[in-house]
Amino acid sequence: MSVQDFQQVIIRRWWLILVAILVAAGGALGYAGRQERIYRASATVFAHPSHVVSTPADFNSDVGILTYGTLAETFASLAESGRFLDEAGHDVGVQPAALSHYSTSASTLPSTTVLQVSVDGPNAQLAAKLADALVTRVAQATTQYFRTFALTPLDGAVTPKNPIQPVPSHDALYAGLAGLIVGFILAALSIYRPVAPAAKLGNADSVYVPHAHAARQEQNGVGVK
Repeated sequence: MSVQDFQQVIIRRWWLILVAILVAAGGALGYAGRQERIYRASATVFAHPSHVVSTPADFNSDVGILTYGTLAETFASLAESGRFLDEAGHDVGVQPAALSHYSTSASTLPSTTVLQVSVDGPNAQLAAKLADALVTRVAQATTQYFRTFALTPLDGAVTPKNPIQPVPSHDALYAGLAGLIVGFILAALSIYRPVAPAAKLGNADSVYVPHAHAARQEQNGVGVK
């Protein structure tokens, strides 16, 4: 298909392409409007050697272990465990059935020993409370199992205002792009059609001719079989 063919499709069938875009984007917006809103609340905690570390050599050794990432990843895994989420839910008074709608994630911030703990769920306020309670639980477990390390809470979770999903604007954009592609294909098919099998024309390739071009052939007395 040449550039002129693309232009003809757009000029002659722009309305069909527009309808496809609007239908796709509208459908995506309608679908997003029926989905459950999921919010994310995050709290941060600082991993560092505890007060029981007294000598500079031990301090440097412990900092090195944290920097290497092994223990930092362990602390993140603790925050992501279902056990500690259940304990945090018990602390804020959430029933197990309701708690099943929430999930956790944790990771260390780049080039730091700061751990970010996030809780995702349908209730923004409850997600923030769970994130703070989870940080407290993980800090207590760290003191219990890793006596030479401690987790000090830094920034408490803030109640999120906007959900992380669905994002209607993104859904509508991607659906609109898909509608553009489908609309152009439909528009091209409505203009260009096969006029004869390749075998009858003695050609191994299929031949497609626009309606307008086929009409001109008939006017000139050229038969297409």
